[in-house]
Amino acid sequence: MTIEPFITAYRPNKWDEVIGNDNCVVSLRKVLAENSSHAFLFTGPSGVGKTTVARLAAKELGTTDDNLVEVDAATHNGIDEMRELTETLKYRPLSGSIKSIIVDECHAVTRQAWQSLLKMVEEPPSWAYWFFCTTDGTRVPDTIQTRCSVYSLKLLNIRELQLLLEWVLACENRKLDPSIIDLCSKEARGSPRRALAYLGQVINCQSREEAAAAIGRLPEEAEAPIALARALVKGAKWPEIQSILVDLRNENSESIRKIVLGYITTVLLDNKDETLLSKYLPILDEFSQTINYSDGISPIVLASARCVVNARRIS
Repeated sequence: MTIEPFITAYRPNKWDEVIGNDNCVVSLRKVLAENSSHAFLFTGPSGVGKTTVARLAAKELGTTDDNLVEVDAATHNGIDEMRELTETLKYRPLSGSIKSIIVDECHAVTRQAWQSLLKMVEEPPSWAYWFFCTTDGTRVPDTIQTRCSVYSLKLLNIRELQLLLEWVLACENRKLDPSIIDLCSKEARGSPRRALAYLGQVINCQSREEAAAAIGRLPEEAEAPIALARALVKGAKWPEIQSILVDLRNENSESIRKIVLGYITTVLLDNKDETLLSKYLPILDEFSQTINYSDGISPIVLASARCVVNARRIS
């Protein structure tokens, strides 16, 4: 089995297969049982299972595959697309009794498009349910958030990721050296999706060293990138960030990104203070995707500048 099938084949299909975020799951299932909400907002870092949980919730409500609509708002975010969605909810499903719409990457929905959704989110028909998923809940209008049951999914800890990978290996009737499982769990930086991707890459490896090479593991010590990560975490002002970026101008941007991301994730996993999420999530978000040069501008400079601006807004 290759990498992508690992991710899709072992996506949870029932609640007892969900590992981590227990409090959110318990609370969500209670609300579903009481049928006290028709709109739900799931926030959290990329790869923690927001869309998966939304699908499970829709299924628990009785939504059949024919009546489940999934929209990627990263590419379909305009007013025409949202109006089309609301039109489909005006009529009771021909088969089944429930219709659910999952809007992934909903932070990309335009302001005008959100306005076109507001009435249907506020007063949906009895058979209609909304599920919004985003890595940045701050970009969802308050008028929508206040009409949703909101759940913040967190990154998994290393033990939870180990349990996930051990379960997958048992299903596959395969064995791996515990050190390889440990490596995948740590390098996944809290993301079950990333952990499954790594497992697909190392499934035939015989040693930790071979597995490390397979997933392109970076050196643990990288002084300048870690200095950048620490500066971003403490909310340093631009001159300090700038001085560090000067030392990094000839370094590989993707390597820097991974080191910064790993450091930020470690800080989050080691600290139980939930108030840090709003402070560190913008940094995590900026460095969570592969970045490339655009119009001659270093992506690390751009990402760092955005983090500084976001820090000012939060403070």
